[in-house]
Amino acid sequence: MASGSAWRFSARQLPLRLTVGAFFLNSGLSKGDVDQATAQRLRQFAGATYPFLGKLDAQKFTRLLATGEIAACCDADQATGSG
Repeated sequence: MASGSAWRFSARQLPLRLTVGAFFLNSGLSKGDVDQATAQRLRQFAGATYPFLGKLDAQKFTRLLATGEIAACCDADQATGSG
């Protein structure tokens, strides 16, 4: 009985989860191959809030950011317990 109840709850959230997941996936994939100037701007933006990020190489930071966004997209169901 609880399983059916949980399924209806998850099914109701499916459109929102797909939308958010697609946004994160697109964001991560678009950062996968950026030029040096864009990578430096992203690192400077993050470094203004978190100074330790300013010490990383700009391209490495951008790759890590892209990987994190893709991982957040793929792991969202496991984190919420519905996957």
